[in-house]
Amino acid sequence: ICTFISTLASGAAFISIMYILYYSGANVKATPLAVFAVIILITAIVNAVIVQVLYVPLKHALKR
Repeated sequence: ICTFISTLASGAAFISIMYILYYSGANVKATPLAVFAVIILITAIVNAVIVQVLYVPLKHALKR
């Protein structure tokens, strides 16, 4: 769950910075929020799955 939440927070920070730059007049193309939201959600889900898959082998390797 923490990986999922941290990926969402990272994506939200990225979108926020992009829109701040766009509205401040920088030469940045505004992309619809829905496009980034889908990419961020898919990435968050994939990251959460990868962390869960790697947790057990890492636990055994570190013998904890």
